[in-house]
Amino acid sequence: MIFLPLALGLAILDWIAIIQETKRLGYFTKPGVILALIAGLWVASPAASSPIRLWFTGGLLFALAGDILLMLPSRPFLYSLVAFTFTHLAYIQGFGFFEIWPAGYLPIAPSELPLIAYLPAVLLAAMVALVSWRAFRRIRVGILASGYANLVFPATLYAAALSLMLLASLSTLFSRAWLVIPAFAVSLGGLLFYYSDTLLTWDRFVKPLSNARVKVRVSYHLAQILISTAVILQIT
Repeated sequence: MIFLPLALGLAILDWIAIIQETKRLGYFTKPGVILALIAGLWVASPAASSPIRLWFTGGLLFALAGDILLMLPSRPFLYSLVAFTFTHLAYIQGFGFFEIWPAGYLPIAPSELPLIAYLPAVLLAAMVALVSWRAFRRIRVGILASGYANLVFPATLYAAALSLMLLASLSTLFSRAWLVIPAFAVSLGGLLFYYSDTLLTWDRFVKPLSNARVKVRVSYHLAQILISTAVILQIT
């Protein structure tokens, strides 16, 4: 499997391009990472028909669109926000969240589950909701203070999709449908994606953070690579 190492190599080059402020190299490496991951998804067991692969391919294509939009001179943040919202929605479906939560947590029929068995699912959802609410409340204030009131509604939808994606990725740890190693990789990928996007918006609208661009890009690329690797392991 050459495309996963290729994606990682391009990602490292992209991080170097950010550090050295080499924009021309970044125009090649940033979309190159996502293209390599898409190729990796389809080269892995190409004869197999997998809805999971289709959902994650769609998510990566939206991410590619969002990356390209952010590279344009005008940097249309709103349109990139919409593109990445669809990325998260595709990933949520790819994780099988609506089949996992909450009935797919334990290896017995849902009708046989006592109410206490749903407690881990409820606690996990409550934890994600609390963390997301506290973070977005600060970000929303920053958006308004920056004079971008038109971004509040799409940013709210995006925050909801991002939070649900994180919950969906962590839920694979309890799913009967996901293998153990892919579930751990997906969960770590979901956490890194959440961290990357939260860091980006915090740096943009709340307060500038040191080395934010590098931290955002490293965590974003590692998230995409981990999630794609997990999908490949899951379908092969």
